[in-house]
Amino acid sequence: MMSNNRMHQVANPYDSKPSYKDVLLSKVTDDSNRMGINTFQLIHLLNKSTDNAQALVSSRPIQEDAQSTTSETTETQSNEVEFKYHRMRLQFTLEETSLETYMEDVATHLNQILEIINLNTPGVRLAPWHKMDQIKKEELLLEISDDSLEAVKYLYGFKAGMTKVKTQYLRIHIAFPSYYEVDEIVKKNKSSIMIPGKQTLLKANSQCVHPVTIGWFLRSTPMMADFDDLSRVLKACWSVRGDFGLYWATVRDGKPYDPTKATRAIHVEVEDAEAAGIIKWAEKTYGRASTNMLDYPLGINMMFVLPYNDVQGAAKSMVAKLASYQNTNDKMVTCASWLVWRNGD
Repeated sequence: MMSNNRMHQVANPYDSKPSYKDVLLSKVTDDSNRMGINTFQLIHLLNKSTDNAQALVSSRPIQEDAQSTTSETTETQSNEVEFKYHRMRLQFTLEETSLETYMEDVATHLNQILEIINLNTPGVRLAPWHKMDQIKKEELLLEISDDSLEAVKYLYGFKAGMTKVKTQYLRIHIAFPSYYEVDEIVKKNKSSIMIPGKQTLLKANSQCVHPVTIGWFLRSTPMMADFDDLSRVLKACWSVRGDFGLYWATVRDGKPYDPTKATRAIHVEVEDAEAAGIIKWAEKTYGRASTNMLDYPLGINMMFVLPYNDVQGAAKSMVAKLASYQNTNDKMVTCASWLVWRNGD
């Protein structure tokens, strides 16, 4: 377990006596947001200035009886609440860490994020990643353990015990009271958690348990990511049994990432176990050279392209060319050309 001098204890929002930090944050969060102060950074400062923070709180009297009554009511309500579940994408960067303290640093940083989420949207918990339903309340966590064997049950994509990776790209499964919507949770925590290029909390591209990106669409547009009819039609046409996601993202083309020149397109995410079969369907649907819009689902003329890292040989050059066409959108490349090149023939 974590040592006392490193572990940042996450306050339980249902405790009968709120910690001094909870009280302080509740008083200053709104003002700090208006002033452009990130709440995550505020907590970081409070952790380094415990004595000063305690002095600030003690200078503002707390009505103990009222606090206690409110906490008891909240605790009673929490026992009756129904939870909904959603998988999220989480990115964060450790400014300082070492191989010896890496797991501890990851857990500490993640627990600070979870504390902010519960400050802005009380009642949110971590749920086991691989469970879809029949989740017991005792399995819902307010904080993650620094034991890597326990942590991986709740963190998808976590790289533990291998190397020192400063930036983590994780997926987490959250449980939240049914009176929230997931978009509301994202919105209420955006200003507190978002640090451009370093820290984000967003909805996952799909609700897949073992997500894999199988390809992207040439001539796609950002609006298609929210086009529910297209998702439903493709899922039916391709006989998708699990979850399915369309999302707008950067196309990998083998070149160093340059945000000013990055090519973006609609990508397809499915369950890993179904990937091979769905790829075959996708190539049948969008793998023919036709100018007749009626040959394509919903009349949308696109081409399905495998990811750059999933092809070999000369097919990599073809993917890079197709990515450039997506960027300029001034050339029509036949699907037949792609099918010849994709396997390196």
